Amino acid sequence: MSNVSEAGFTLLELIVAIGVFSAVISASTGIFISTLTAQRKAIALQNVQDNIRFAAESMAKEIRTGKNFSVNGEAQLNFTNAAGASVIYRLAGAAIEKSSDSGATFLPITADNIEVAVLKFYLTGETEGDGLQPKITITAKTRSKNVKIAEQSEMNLETTISAREIQS
Repeated sequence: MSNVSEAGFTLLELIVAIGVFSAVISASTGIFISTLTAQRKAIALQNVQDNIRFAAESMAKEIRTGKNFSVNGEAQLNFTNAAGASVIYRLAGAAIEKSSDSGATFLPITADNIEVAVLKFYLTGETEGDGLQPKITITAKTRSKNVKIAEQSEMNLETTISAREIQS
């Protein structure tokens, strides 16, 4: 008579352990992928926000000291800046462009990684002698570009800028 102890796992115990392990790994993988997608979406949104804010602030600085404003078809703003240069802001393709030489050359002021779908300018107080301060309202709809659809972010912007000089 030998006292050999038969230690070990039964087949049923082994199958249950593998099943529990697989469920934990599957849940962990799903959570990791969701977190990674959310992080990429947050980065894309931050890029869109930073870029459109920069473009809006650049336009606002120049508009505040400008004069002789006119809007061409809601998507183009023409005016004379403080230095006397004829400035044009417009939507071309998916980018906001600026010209400081009466439209001879245009340079984009938005980055390649965002798409500007809509850009409109609304002008009030532009009539000479009306005694109103010129105000330009800018609306824009932007979204991230070159990312997967699940990671794409959109942002709408609306801001009103008052010119400092009342047109006489």
